[in-house]
Amino acid sequence: PAMSEAASDQPAGELGREVGFAVDEEGWVVGAYLVGDAAAEEVICIAADAPGWRAPGVRRFARRLAARGALVVTPDLWRGDTWYGDPSPAMRSAAAGFHEWAAGHPVEKVAGDMAAVMTALQERGAKRVSVVGMGLGAGAVVHLLSGASA
Repeated sequence: PAMSEAASDQPAGELGREVGFAVDEEGWVVGAYLVGDAAAEEVICIAADAPGWRAPGVRRFARRLAARGALVVTPDLWRGDTWYGDPSPAMRSAAAGFHEWAAGHPVEKVAGDMAAVMTALQERGAKRVSVVGMGLGAGAVVHLLSGASA
């Protein structure tokens, strides 16, 4: 897995940056929000809930964790299709419910993306990678840590 910088359209005053992680053999690149010291040996990965990595509360939480000296990475585990319609709510079918949306994001796939991001971080020098899961993201973390195949 590789990590690359991407163009950013951060809101004014935003302290983080957006990057991409290549996560699978087909070259899928998962976006991520990074905040904190890029040279830090301690990294915290946040597995966000259904609203995703661009939710203001998730980014605020990431900045609070980064203030303690770690690099904080919040990958786009929903691959651009968050429950709240990021990036375009108009694209979501009015008939589609939450369970249909969640079924399109199996925990094995989400955990696999998280594992690939963690590997990329270790390859760039992270000595310790911790994970924090919120909501559906917590399910992916549990799956990942259980040792089940992704």
